[in-house]
Amino acid sequence: MTWITGLGPRHPQHVFHLDAWYNGQGSFHPGIIPYGPWRKERSEGQGPWDVAWPHQTVYPPIDEWPGNERWFDNRCSPMNSEFTVHQNTGPAAALFGFLCASETAIPHTRSSAPNR
Repeated sequence: MTWITGLGPRHPQHVFHLDAWYNGQGSFHPGIIPYGPWRKERSEGQGPWDVAWPHQTVYPPIDEWPGNERWFDNRCSPMNSEFTVHQNTGPAAALFGFLCASETAIPHTRSSAPNR
């Protein structure tokens, strides 16, 4: 699974993005990176906003799930489906820019050792 909306065959389908819920397009903007799954802190959630809400109804029990697969597309839970510019969008944009840069755009450092 990729943690970027619209990228790859398995990606987040629902994120905590109120504008996208009501824009009439029926889909979320591609490129959003939600917070992702959290470690188990308790067995049952208090409501749909709680990251542990699906734990009581999954099979096999949540303790048997790998940590990276504890994502349930719960768009009402800010703890796992929210995103922010300063925590995930900004750093991801910088990283994608670096990965997509041409070789001439990346500065090369010169070694101080003399060539032999």
